[in-house]
Amino acid sequence: MKTLQVTLTETRFNKPLVVIDEMPGPHVEMSPEAIRVFAKALLQAAKDCEARDLTKKHLNSVKKTYAIGVPA
Repeated sequence: MKTLQVTLTETRFNKPLVVIDEMPGPHVEMSPEAIRVFAKALLQAAKDCEARDLTKKHLNSVKKTYAIGVPA
């Protein structure tokens, strides 16, 4: 199963920011089902990032991994 690795952090203006650490690769061929799974992982990363409490003065970046592989 492939994964999407991201870092949840914030911009210098204290806005949510997701840094995609590793994409699936260049010229990736994906079925429509796999694209939906990938999109779901991206949406979850966005939700997780926005859910962080950015009111804290010193906020640590968080590394997260989301499953994007479609089981055979």
